[in-house]
Amino acid sequence: MLTPDDQLFVDEQIEIKIYDESNNPIDGAELLAEGQKTNIKSSNVFFKFKITAEGTYRVHTNYNEVDSNGILLKVVDKNAVKGTGEFLLNGTMYRSEKAQTTFEGIFSVGNLVLSGWSEMIYAVDGTVAFFAYYTPTKDLGGGQYEAVLPNESNIMKVMAGVMSSTQDLLGQTNEPDALTVSYTISKVMSTKITGDFNSIDGEINGFLFKAKFTGDHYLITKAKLLDAKQGFGLEDLWQKRLDNFSKASLFKY
Repeated sequence: MLTPDDQLFVDEQIEIKIYDESNNPIDGAELLAEGQKTNIKSSNVFFKFKITAEGTYRVHTNYNEVDSNGILLKVVDKNAVKGTGEFLLNGTMYRSEKAQTTFEGIFSVGNLVLSGWSEMIYAVDGTVAFFAYYTPTKDLGGGQYEAVLPNESNIMKVMAGVMSSTQDLLGQTNEPDALTVSYTISKVMSTKITGDFNSIDGEINGFLFKAKFTGDHYLITKAKLLDAKQGFGLEDLWQKRLDNFSKASLFKY
């Protein structure tokens, strides 16, 4: 595999050439990111794909049971948001420069209809702190509801955990509301939220766990604002994310 010459950017096409030991082009090889399959295959000597998040990624391929050389791809986000934060786990403080707020959808939880949210705080070493939580909704009548943004006092049923850069779960809370979270939002735009996210009074692995992030957070909307889902809670979504999180999921055609 040949390292691309150009600087690489988020959501822009990346091309990697691949040859066998006789310098013949290889078609049909699958690209692996951090050892995990991406479902991206080579064609006419090239892997062609995009990466959806800034970071450093080690890729290689395995073709006819032979591993290729590995290369590092450093991907930069030209439209990166600006913020700073940190989180504490097992006595270690992790420094962060990137966070993401995601609206997950409207959920029926017992007799309540709630807005589902998640927050990811990315440490500079690749460790990630995850939060899943609910806020109230606004009842519009006729079975339709509108999401309510998180604030200093309306966040409930919080779950949290921390995952290493190699997707190993370092620990998680076992019960909702095992920690206190507040979110002071000053501005909302189509792709980012500006505000202060704070988590206190938590415990993971028997140690104090807390987190904060101040500044711009990437904003992602994954579901319709007015779609109330029956029989599915954010706890389920949280567990699925823990099970399936992978750097390979950031690679796409």
